[in-house]
This record gives sequence, structure tokens and C-alpha cells, in this order.
Amino acid sequence: MSYNLIKQLLDKNENWKVRVRLSRMWEAVNRKNLELISLDMVLIDEQDDTIHATIQKNNVKKFQAQLREGQLYSLSNFRVDTYKEKDSYRPISKDKKINFLCTTVIEELKEAEVTISQHKFEFVDYRTIVDRVDNNKQLTDIIGKIVGVGAQENVHVQGSTVPMRNIDIMNPEDIKIRITLWGPTSNEIEDNFYTNNPGPFVIIVTSTIVKTFRGEHYLSSTSATKVYINLEIPETATLIDRNVEKTEIEGIPLQFKQEISIAKRITQNRRTIKQITSLEWTSDDQENVFTCLAKIENIEKNFGWYYIGCAKCNKKVKSENDFWCSHCKSNSNFPIPRYRIQLNVDDGTEHAVFILFDKEAEKLLHTTARELSNKYATMNANSTLPNEIEKLIGKTFVFQLKLNDYNWKEGWELYTIEKVFDNISNDETAMKLDHITTEPLQNDEIKETPDQTSDKNTFEVFDTKPSTSAKNDPVEPPKKKTKW
Repeated sequence: MSYNLIKQLLDKNENWKVRVRLSRMWEAVNRKNLELISLDMVLIDEQDDTIHATIQKNNVKKFQAQLREGQLYSLSNFRVDTYKEKDSYRPISKDKKINFLCTTVIEELKEAEVTISQHKFEFVDYRTIVDRVDNNKQLTDIIGKIVGVGAQENVHVQGSTVPMRNIDIMNPEDIKIRITLWGPTSNEIEDNFYTNNPGPFVIIVTSTIVKTFRGEHYLSSTSATKVYINLEIPETATLIDRNVEKTEIEGIPLQFKQEISIAKRITQNRRTIKQITSLEWTSDDQENVFTCLAKIENIEKNFGWYYIGCAKCNKKVKSENDFWCSHCKSNSNFPIPRYRIQLNVDDGTEHAVFILFDKEAEKLLHTTARELSNKYATMNANSTLPNEIEKLIGKTFVFQLKLNDYNWKEGWELYTIEKVFDNISNDETAMKLDHITTEPLQNDEIKETPDQTSDKNTFEVFDTKPSTSAKNDPVEPPKKKTKW
């Protein structure tokens, strides 16, 4: 019997025979009860076509010992199925897959018998990543240069402890993307591997899902994920040639830090506004983080409530000049709206101007700047406020402020908000506002908490006029007190 090619397979009969390389293999596991669902593979044939193959759990014991990643095989007497529309977590983009039967025959082949590639991936550009957000129908392969590595952390999820690790990569379009590796996959990278080996390091991460958190797109591993570092394929060589000099790899801060009680945090370095505005600079080592209990009396409209930020560095881009980022010295292909809300506050001792930026604004408003700017697309952002923001007026919060050189040395009375807490003493209730300040837990079966927001699956360029200032590019505030 002659061999069939993958592209010839149809779901009409079971009399097929193919020569393939088993490129990747993994166990699909139900995360809720940890029971095996199936043993899955990506197979490659002599024409470099790929197909997903599955062995259901009742047949796994029969075949698993015969199969090894990287080995060549002859397979016969299997069934070919077409994916159903509702089928998710597809490791490749083909619409068909192989299902092993109890009568399937596996024969090991020698390398001399046929030439078949060791690996085949489906790398995507950033636009495709954006389009796949929260759509788990198709899993995503990605390649990039490692620019950040976090320590392995143990996270409590649904009653069990799961190891995880964050890494940051720069993709071929020079866009920085975070990847969260879960479970055994997080062991594929050691904490200090990049300090003991020369770089650059090009990483391939397969079969991820795309998520967003606080307006940022990131990738999360699945049970199908494989990790390869400096794999000898043309795409890796191309990236290494572009980065011949070893570049600095940054450590990523721990995502899940030891909890400090909210009651302690909301009273830490407590000052009144009058005390804060009276502070004088003495040295660079002095305390610069304070908390203050104050009421939002008004919200400034003249400076807008958001700005368009660079996807790489978050700095403001110039929309009249093809979204030019002066910090990155390049055009930002995927600029993102980010909150910058100027609050006029009072605590009974004095009034001041506090600036609320993206992360803390999302926690208060339960929506991203992108979603809100889409909702009010016809609104003039420099003269009108969305209702969601207007509702903050009259509310009292504990603000954690971080004073900078503009405050200490220039005397500017415009203060950056680091954190916002409800004005309550009950820790459990306070946590409703300050529940999570890092990326959400993500895995095959791990769900986001209700206060985590995600962007829509499309990217839009906004016509409304954003604020002309960003966190590191403030407008000059009044140096003298003014009445509202």
C-alpha cells in the first residue's frame, strides 16, 4: 500500500496510511479534576504539511509507549475528522485531524527512509494576536527575543498550587509581549539561565491563548504549549542576526507579592494635604510615598481624561504625526488609549490636584480607556466627561501618592496617584477595590475575576482628542493655589 499525503486525507474512510514525524506531543488534562482527556500530537509529512492527531484516553495506554517526539512513523487504519465549528484549542490552523482507533497500526521508520522536517510552527504577527484576544478557537505560536524573565512563583488556584513564570519577549515587529508560563512549562526556563550563558536568546512558545489585562495583550500557556530556546530554524537565525550583541535581560518583579493588610497600607505615612504641600526637599533618600484621605470635589475637563500611549513604553504619542513616540524614536503601530484624569480634591485642610493614571483608573471605573473612548466616540474629550468618570465626584478615597522631582524641587502642586483605597477599615471590603494589581491568573480552565477587564477583539484609531500629557510628560500645573 502506497503512502498518502496529509493534504489528501478526507473524512470518508479509515483506509489511510501516512509517513510522518511526531513533532510535538502532550497530554490534554481537565484542569478541574486533573483527569486525562487525550494524548495529542502535531504530525509533519514529507511535504511539510501538518495535522493534529488525537488518542482518546481509553486508547492512550495501548499507544503511548510506542510514541516519542521527533521520531518518524508509518501510521495506518485511523479515522480523519473535520473540526466542528465549536471546537476550541486547535494547535494548528488545518480543519481536519487524525483520530487513533484501537485498530490503528504504528510502525517506526528509520531516518534514511524519508526526509521530514523536525519542526513546523505557525508564527503570527501582532495584528493576528490582537484579533485572537479571548478567542480560544485557534492556539497561537510566537517567536521573539527574550528581554525579561521573572522568577518562578507558586500560585494557589482552585484549591491547588500551580507554578508559573512570566517572561517578556520582543517579537519580530519589535513589539514587547508578555507570556505567562504555567505548570511544568514554567520549568523550561531557569531563574538565572541568561546570566550563565551568552545571548541573545530567541524563544519559541507554541499553543498559547491570547488574553488582555488592563489594556495589554499577553499570551498564556496551555497544556499543549512547548518551549524552545535558540532552536536551529531559519526564523531563529534571522532574529539572532538582528541581535548579534547581547542585550540586557531585565528581571520581572514578582506578580504575587506577600500581602500587606489593607488596614496597614491605607494608614502608612498618612499626611493631610496641607502637610504634603508643605513638605520640602532635603535629600534624594527621603520618604516620597504618602497616603491621604480626601474627597473628589471636581474633575478637570480642560486636559482631557485619556491620552494615546505607545504600545511599547506607554509614553504619549503624537497623533498628528503618525503616532510618533519620541521616547522610542519610532511610529507606534498599535497605540493604546490610557487614562489620565485630573482630580481636584480636598481634605478639609487644603485642596490639591491629584492625577489618576491608567491602572488605578481602571480599578475605579471597571472599564478600560479604550472601551470608554469607543463608547463615547463622538464626545469631545477636552470639554466633556463620560458619566462613569463624573460619578467619581463627591466620593472619598484614601490616595497613595508618590512625590517626584517636580513636586520636591520645582514646587509643582500636582501629585501622582500610585494606589486608591476605599475609605473603610474592614479589610475584606477594602479588598474589593484593591483586589488584584497584577496580571490575572490564566490557564486552560482558570477564569478571570469579575473586576478584570479585557479589550475588544478589534483595534481602532480614535478621533476624539486625548489629553496632551502622560505620566512622564506632565503639563505644567499651577505653582500657586487656585480656587475652583
